[in-house]
Amino acid sequence: MTTPLVPAVVENIIKSQNFHASMERAKEHAKEVISSLIEKYRDVVERRKESDLLEEDVKIKFVNPLLTGLGWDVEGLDEVKFEQKTPRSHIDFALRTDPASLPEILYEVKAFREPLDGYRIVAGKKQPYPKKAIDDAWSMKVDFCVLTNFKELRLYYTKVRNPKEGLIFTVKYGEYLTEKGFEKLWSLSKENIKRGILERVEKKKNS
Repeated sequence: MTTPLVPAVVENIIKSQNFHASMERAKEHAKEVISSLIEKYRDVVERRKESDLLEEDVKIKFVNPLLTGLGWDVEGLDEVKFEQKTPRSHIDFALRTDPASLPEILYEVKAFREPLDGYRIVAGKKQPYPKKAIDDAWSMKVDFCVLTNFKELRLYYTKVRNPKEGLIFTVKYGEYLTEKGFEKLWSLSKENIKRGILERVEKKKNS
């Protein structure tokens, strides 16, 4: 005679099954959102509108829905802070899973026409966009930041001297729905940030 599973074990199995089913649904929804955004961007290119759309257009029309697709509550008061002030300047998005804690990740967004290795002039000196994003995050004691113009998205670890040392991954829009590309984007989902996936990704990169 087999020993019946105790209720607590059964409950844990059910919870695990429900969690995985919920995550699969969330992933499918994210893929639908990302597919729609890719088509929207391709329409921009076909109509030769890239240079007409400013940074704010990219934030509102592309990055906001991308974050929503990744499970973040963009419209709420707690999870996504726009134009986050930093000790150095400001950064476009600050994301936190706990409203009482520091952000877990920051986003710096650029217009389509701006390459991510571009720069701005500050006090007469060139400040590359990757360094600006990393410096802002470091100044807030945030370990991770994203630099994106939607065409390309980069994830950086911020406790480095040189941005190249901190680059964890880069993914371009044409790769967003490939297996590896989506895995990279999904690592930025609210659920994965909450579970500390980025720390594991960073350690794996440097192992």
